Amino acid sequence: MHLKGFTLIELLVVIGIMGVLATIGLNVYPAAQKQVRDVQRRSDLSEYRKAVEAYANGNNNLYPSLLLVNRGDISSLCSALTTPNNYLPGGCLEDLSSTTDSTSTLYYRYNSNGSGGATATKYYLYAKLEGEANKYWFVCSTGKSGKGSLPSNWQESGGNCPI
Repeated sequence: MHLKGFTLIELLVVIGIMGVLATIGLNVYPAAQKQVRDVQRRSDLSEYRKAVEAYANGNNNLYPSLLLVNRGDISSLCSALTTPNNYLPGGCLEDLSSTTDSTSTLYYRYNSNGSGGATATKYYLYAKLEGEANKYWFVCSTGKSGKGSLPSNWQESGGNCPI
């Protein structure tokens, strides 16, 4: 009589291999999540750029000014883009981390020149990236977009593109 089945050694080897694969997967997963969120940030900033450019098209080629958006507060920019005209049809875009981490620095920011209302002639949008230390994704009125760092003595003012 011949019994079919697995030996204890075979089962232990399979369980060990599954444990190693699970450990590798659990270590790689957080990094993959960060990359996905960074890709979403780039996409969101691109959507904001389209909305800001549409705003300018309706306002004599002038962008929302720094004063209008409270020195970087993206919610004020969002209000300017949705009221009274809806230049941002999908609604306000929030950073994926801001809903779970109230202390996060991973928020969208806007900077421009001008003196209130639609008076700015240049702007940039940016967000801190999670996947790379001290790196930001910038979208500028000059048409440039890309990754960069903030200089140690850097201050937000004037809408000058930092990349």
